[in-house]
Amino acid sequence: MPVGARPAPGAPVSVPIEWTELNDPDLRPDRWTIRTIFDRLDAAGDPRPLIGLDQHLPKL
Repeated sequence: MPVGARPAPGAPVSVPIEWTELNDPDLRPDRWTIRTIFDRLDAAGDPRPLIGLDQHLPKL
């Protein structure tokens, strides 16, 4: 599942992020919670349509 609640205080939620978000100083493992996840989905879109799509990665 691309979005999943974690068993931790505050009920943080793991979400996929964009490469550009890695430089965000506010990025933390507990940034999104079960109370704020819908704001994230509204802003970034729901990742569920990506499940099952073929991926073509370049050779290393």
